[in-house]
Amino acid sequence: MHWISWETICLPVSEGGLGIRRFGDLVTAFSWKLWWRFRTRDSLWARYMWAKYLQWRILS
Repeated sequence: MHWISWETICLPVSEGGLGIRRFGDLVTAFSWKLWWRFRTRDSLWARYMWAKYLQWRILS
């Protein structure tokens, strides 16, 4: 695993970074990724969460 500094990640893409401006942007991106996986049920985590929290919707 390779670690780079947060300052490098926040650089614009043209300068070798990922273009992330704030930590909140990263949190939002990960939240949307989890939401998408949950909605499409394409991972073990999503299937587990769906069965645990939305099982009542399937049975009704």
